[in-house]
Amino acid sequence: MITEKNNKKLAIVIPSCDKYSDLWEILISQIDSNFKDIELTKYIICNSNHQNKIKGIEYINVGADLGWSSNFKIALKQINEQYVFLWIDDLILTSVVDAKLFKNILSSFTDEKGNCLRLNNVPKSNKNYNSFFGLVDKEALYRTSTVMSIWNKEVLNDLLVPGENAWEFETKGTIRSKKYDNFFVSYKPLFKFSNAVIKGKWNRRIKKKLIEQYRYNISDTRPSMSKIEQIKYDLRLPASSIYYRLYNLYLKINSIKLF
Repeated sequence: MITEKNNKKLAIVIPSCDKYSDLWEILISQIDSNFKDIELTKYIICNSNHQNKIKGIEYINVGADLGWSSNFKIALKQINEQYVFLWIDDLILTSVVDAKLFKNILSSFTDEKGNCLRLNNVPKSNKNYNSFFGLVDKEALYRTSTVMSIWNKEVLNDLLVPGENAWEFETKGTIRSKKYDNFFVSYKPLFKFSNAVIKGKWNRRIKKKLIEQYRYNISDTRPSMSKIEQIKYDLRLPASSIYYRLYNLYLKINSIKLF
């Protein structure tokens, strides 16, 4: 079981920027409501002074927006915790997290001196490791996925390249990550969340849910996806899942052939 001392090794870090500040209160409110009994410092990376905007949040002002990876590298210098829970600013938590399971998984990960742990299991592991998570093959797609991932801060900093956006970090960073072992992924998704903003626009279904079910007051300053854009996005999701499954099967078959 994770102790209070170990708990302080980890911080939630939300790499954001001022143009996404309209999401912060919703994001933090949903984290606080559903991720209970876990005392973690929460940092938001921003471009100007937002101190005291949201109670209990540490804001890291990196100044002018230099890009996702550049901003992140600057911010990491101001974070003392050994491990970083990377939380993307438009991924809104929608159900209660099993705090006991999270603590046990985190303890196991730190005991193994893990470098990266994805708590969203898409793509899935292709090789079992222990009762909580499996290994991520060095040839796996999106090995450096940003979605619900916990990182050894030094490894994350080494893999970040100034000038890259988040998508480039996931693709090019995956290639760079091959020099590191101990990349893991949980067998089951630990967090249920909704991708609220797609290419700068509100996901229509998620916005409606946030207003009607959670009673958030959302301004019209951010545009919503058109109906056609929403349909195209919804149709793309199952295809991506099938692709990941087939690729993992390919890795598993080729791994078996080696023995």
